[in-house]
Amino acid sequence: MKEIQVTSSTDLYKFFVSIDRIIDTEQRPIIVFIPGLASSKEQWKEFISLIPQQFGVISIELRSHGKNSVSASPLSLFQMTNDLLDILNEVNATSVHIVGYSLGGYIGLNAAMIKPNLVKSLTMHATKFYWEESIFSTMNMLISPELLLEKNPKAVENMLQDHGDKWQEVLKAGQLILSEVYNNGLKTQDLMHVKCPVVVSVGANDEFIQIQDALELSKALPKGTLQVIPFAKHSLKTAPPQSFVSSILDTIQFCEKASKPKQD
Repeated sequence: MKEIQVTSSTDLYKFFVSIDRIIDTEQRPIIVFIPGLASSKEQWKEFISLIPQQFGVISIELRSHGKNSVSASPLSLFQMTNDLLDILNEVNATSVHIVGYSLGGYIGLNAAMIKPNLVKSLTMHATKFYWEESIFSTMNMLISPELLLEKNPKAVENMLQDHGDKWQEVLKAGQLILSEVYNNGLKTQDLMHVKCPVVVSVGANDEFIQIQDALELSKALPKGTLQVIPFAKHSLKTAPPQSFVSSILDTIQFCEKASKPKQD
């Protein structure tokens, strides 16, 4: 896997992207991995290692996150979705299968709505769609730099490892986009524009997402399917990589087979 820099078409911001085996984009199915808010692309590393060689892989680092510099433009769903589309344009990808965790799944959902011919399938794990004020307040508090410094030194250590000295700026920017998604995010009626198969994946013990909400989301999507992972919590670390990747590959195989012209 090699790392490249891509320039945003909206504000000329440069961000890092890891790519692998995507030279022949028209022949090789491409899987795009998008991390969650305040995480880095490294969280997908173990999962990506299980992807067979016949698939291309793109692993995105969100703007301001990881090795990326702090963006002068505020983080927003529009901006981060446009970043994804810029990356796919840079590598001449005409169709992709997106796998997103939490906010990454939300970005993938927005991209599938905007570019229905580009996104062939979407697996969104632990993505909050239906919100309650109490959950928003809790999640907003959990990414408070002040709270982490006071109560969770281990989390601060992890943030330093992922984002370096700018970790507090990452969290503050994260609070802004969390507020945007809560107050002005996608609506149920928007889901009718998502034409590709979508796997709504949730851990059975997710602290923020009720299985009933995930089921409702899957039913609201034209081609939605619910996947419940036994014993898993909200953290991606609690999802078993082998079975999770197997589910991704099953979804892709179904979509690739369905998209091929039928033989007489």
